[in-house]
Amino acid sequence: MLGGGCNRPRHMSSAFPNVIPARLRHLMASLPAPKKQAKTFFSIQSRGHWENSVSDLLRFFMQPTEEHDFNGLFLEVFLSLVGHDKLPELDLSRVQVRREISTACGRIDLLIEGSNWLVVIENKIGAPLLNPLEDYERHIASRYPNKKPVFVILSPDENPHVTGHWQQLSYRRFLDRLNPNFALLDPNSKWTILANEFALHLDQLLYPQIMTLSATEAHSIEPHLVEMKAICDKFDAYNRFVEQALLAHLRELLPNHGFFVSEHKWATLVGSGHPERLWTFMMQTPTETHGNPSGQFRVGAWLAKELTPAETNILYERLPGIQTRWEDDSPTWGDEFFTTSAEAIARVGAVALVLAEIQGGK
Repeated sequence: MLGGGCNRPRHMSSAFPNVIPARLRHLMASLPAPKKQAKTFFSIQSRGHWENSVSDLLRFFMQPTEEHDFNGLFLEVFLSLVGHDKLPELDLSRVQVRREISTACGRIDLLIEGSNWLVVIENKIGAPLLNPLEDYERHIASRYPNKKPVFVILSPDENPHVTGHWQQLSYRRFLDRLNPNFALLDPNSKWTILANEFALHLDQLLYPQIMTLSATEAHSIEPHLVEMKAICDKFDAYNRFVEQALLAHLRELLPNHGFFVSEHKWATLVGSGHPERLWTFMMQTPTETHGNPSGQFRVGAWLAKELTPAETNILYERLPGIQTRWEDDSPTWGDEFFTTSAEAIARVGAVALVLAEIQGGK
């Protein structure tokens, strides 16, 4: 199904007995199972990980005049981390927090406007940073020439190499500073309960807890570290195989696109370098569980250019059952799930071919 001589990978369960020695399997079976994270109000609904949903909640809790009666709690904590000393005459009495500010080329996720200052927030939960940041800067400069702006990328991790006017703030630092302040709120208020749930949901979503061991369990593993390292090496080699198979398949189908692979903790992304078809395909294996609790191979894509209604109809006709949606201001090929990497890679290739056809041929 992959084309180009790519072999269908063996299912993991059939290879399991041949890869891991029996004594090591018994040891691993005796260790405690990974801790299950407690469900929150937000995790049980299907849109819990979408950036738009998170941005809506951030706007509500950051707005000092909202009915939660937290006053400026969320906002003060946030501003203390992005450098409120950079803002002149900080006054929260007339602050407005707004969502989805349209610019020439996109939409600003969150805009916090004070009397003579602004904070522009690009909120990233899982999607790559493909937003037109310079366009946002131009919009702010033209619309608010007399206000001091601060530009912030709020994301799971902080990239020290970000340059220009933008600074990065991790959700980890924000949550660590925010959580102790909940003790100051009315514990019987529904908004306090929801704020705690929201913070816990973000913590679990972005920083899932890892398995912990007792000293006895850890010592029992030590005699098998070399064997376990060999298994980890096989696992890493398998992941590289899947990444390269996906990349090779796309390059064979569309050799003029200049596809490149980008590895992330939560997924493998393959982007197209074609100047008129800026696509980013995503693929997760069953072990990459961020936003993917299905235990299957998950694929999808972001498109930098919106499809016309006619192009969308062709997509539906050529690829029965395909799902599309809008997320984070970009047209998105909705998630699809498969039991093998071969099926997932074949589907990505089929979507890429149709996209290339409707956007001007191969």
